[in-house]
Amino acid sequence: TIMKAKIIVAMLLLLSLATNVMGQESKNSLRRGYRGFVEVDIPGISTTHGYQFNPNIFVGVGASWIGHSDWAALAKFRYDATIKDKFTPFIDVNTYIEKDYEFNIHPSVGYRFKHFNVKVGYLMNGEGDGGLTFGIGFDFGGRKKK
Repeated sequence: TIMKAKIIVAMLLLLSLATNVMGQESKNSLRRGYRGFVEVDIPGISTTHGYQFNPNIFVGVGASWIGHSDWAALAKFRYDATIKDKFTPFIDVNTYIEKDYEFNIHPSVGYRFKHFNVKVGYLMNGEGDGGLTFGIGFDFGGRKKK
């Protein structure tokens, strides 16, 4: 649909921006090691815990309650840009598997300010339906030591 195409184009543009500014270390850069998230958005509440591989790449797993079902298993991939700014753009993709083995995907784009995250995304379920989402979150771990 047109909405899905717009979201994909927006994510590609943000990824293009992020790759153009890679390598510019800042005090907001992330380090290797444990990193976790707690997020609240239109679909529900989630918590994710995993590993920050470098200043850009995070992979983790967790659990989510997405509003219309019980708890679901969650896998997250996140790409944080490394730019010299207080606001760090990111792209993340959450995938959910619910108790009836329905598969949902939730790509989003947003900004990180220190430990706080704001994002907009699109939740697509296994039947091809979906909707626009807005979320806020908090992340911990992964910061450079001073």
